[in-house]
Amino acid sequence: MEFSILLSAGETHVMEARYFYSNIALGRIAMMQSAVVVLNGSGQYWGDRSLKDVMRLQANKKITTLIADETREIRAGIGRDGNAHRMPTPLVVMLRTFFGCTVEIGDLRFDPDLIYERDQNNCQYWHRDNMGRRFVYKCPPDERTIDHIVPKCRGGEDTYENCVCACVECNIRRKGRLTPKEAGLKLIKPPRPPKHRPGGWAYVKFEHKPGNVAHEAYVGFLRSLAS
Repeated sequence: MEFSILLSAGETHVMEARYFYSNIALGRIAMMQSAVVVLNGSGQYWGDRSLKDVMRLQANKKITTLIADETREIRAGIGRDGNAHRMPTPLVVMLRTFFGCTVEIGDLRFDPDLIYERDQNNCQYWHRDNMGRRFVYKCPPDERTIDHIVPKCRGGEDTYENCVCACVECNIRRKGRLTPKEAGLKLIKPPRPPKHRPGGWAYVKFEHKPGNVAHEAYVGFLRSLAS
C-alpha cells in the first residue's frame, strides 16, 4: 500500500516524501475507512473525524492533507466543466488555522501541581481568627498538602473533584479517615477541574485501533519521524 506524505515546515519550505507501508494486509486495504486522523495546526493529535466531515473541511480549505491513500480515490466535487474531480483518500490531515486542543476532563492527567495552582496555594477550608471571623489561609510551600475530600480509606480517588489544597493542620484534623464535616471543617467552594490555559500543554489520548487504515498510517508516520 502506498501513501503520499506532504510535510510543511513553515510557509516557505515544502518537503515531499514517499512512504511505503507494507505491514497492512491486502484484506485491510479493502476495508471501508471509518475515520480520518485530524491533527491541529501544531501537529498534535486532535481526534478522528468522519470522511464526510473531512471532505467538508477540505471544500472550505481548512485542512492540509498529510497522508493520502493513492490506491483509493474518492469523488471530490464537480468542476465548472461538469466533470467529476477525484482525489486520493485522505488518511491524516492537519487543520490550517486551529492551534488549540479540545480537552476532556478525563484526558487531563492528575497532577498535584495543578491543584496547588488552581487553589492558589490557599487552604480550601475556612479558618477563623480570634474573633471567630472566617478568613482564607495562604499556605507556605512547606505547609501545603493534597487533601482528599472523600478519604482514600472510604473509596476516595485521586481526581480534581476530590482533591484540594489544605494546610497541614487541617489535614491532620481529618486523621486520614474523617470527612470534612466529621472533622468540623467547611469547604470554601466545591473543587473543580483546573482550567486549561492558552499556552499550556493539553494531553489528548490517541487510542490505536489495529485495522483502522488511518490509524495504521498515522502510527507508521510517527515511527518514520522518530527514526
